[in-house]
Order: sequence, then C-alpha cells, then structure tokens
Amino acid sequence: KQKRKEREEQREAERAEAEAARKREREEKEEAERKAQEEIKKKEEEEFDKWKDLFETGEDGAQADDDLQESQGMLQEFIDYLKDNKITPLDEVAAKFGLKAQEVLNRVEGLESMGRVTGLMDDRGKFIYISMDEMKGVAKWINNQGRVSVEDLVSESARLVDMQPREKAPVIDFGDEDAVEAA
Repeated sequence: KQKRKEREEQREAERAEAEAARKREREEKEEAERKAQEEIKKKEEEEFDKWKDLFETGEDGAQADDDLQESQGMLQEFIDYLKDNKITPLDEVAAKFGLKAQEVLNRVEGLESMGRVTGLMDDRGKFIYISMDEMKGVAKWINNQGRVSVEDLVSESARLVDMQPREKAPVIDFGDEDAVEAA
C-alpha cells in the first residue's frame, strides 16, 4: 500500500508540474502576443507619422484635426488602391497620389514591413498584392507537396492567387429619385 500511495503522490506531483508548465506556457504566449500587437501598433503609428508629414497643417486646431483625418484617409485610400487593383504599376500609383515613383516604392515597402499590405514587386515596376489568405494557401500547398518545381509552383499559384481587380460597390445617389426606386 505504501508504494501504491507513493506512486499516486508522484503522479499527482507530475500532473501538477505539467499543469504549471502549461500555465507558464500560456502566459508566455499571451505576453508574446501582447508584445507583437504593441509592435504592430507602434509600426502603424510610425507609418502614419511618415504620411502625415506629407500634409501641411494649419495654425488653427480644427484645421490640424481635419488634416490629420485627411492624411489617415489618404493612407487607407492608398492601401485600398493597392488591394483593389491587385497588380498596380508604381508610376500609376505615383500619378494618382501625387508622389514620385521612388516615394511610392518606399511607402509600399514600409507598409509591407508593417504588415499592412502583402505582395511582391515585379521587375517591371509593378506591385502585385497578395492577401495573407492567398499566401497561406500557397504555403499550405507547398507544405503538402514537399518538394515542388518552379513550374508547378507557378501553375498552383495562378490557381490559388486571384489576380483580378476587385470591383467597387456602386455608389447610389439618394438625391436621385430614379436611383432610389431602382435600388
């Protein structure tokens, strides 16, 4: 009976130790996730600071608030433009946003490093937006296949990555009674 009791006590001690290890692991994981979120937020704020410098701010506080909101909207518009068009020549982006091509390249690279956009730059000066889900799909396929040839990777990527521009939802002018009735 004594040995049985000792074994049970040892098992209980091992269970308690394993539970404590799981708890420490969970806490470490939560801490790492919190730090990662803080880092992402910090990078977003740094990128925002880069963008807001492009705009003049007036002396008036209301003007400064308007400019701040406008620059935040401009950054989101820039990101949405890349995402919506999927394959975007940098000179086209530069013309649309009144920037130099090098500035667009720097901004795209900054947004990529912050995780705000994902994709790749081709050798002809085009940014190809690839969503995280699309990247995960390609990575999953590669992991399932093991070794793959470039030819197989290209054909599977063409299947998994949507290269068609997103269509924007039509804007309905509610001031036009015919448009309201048609909707």
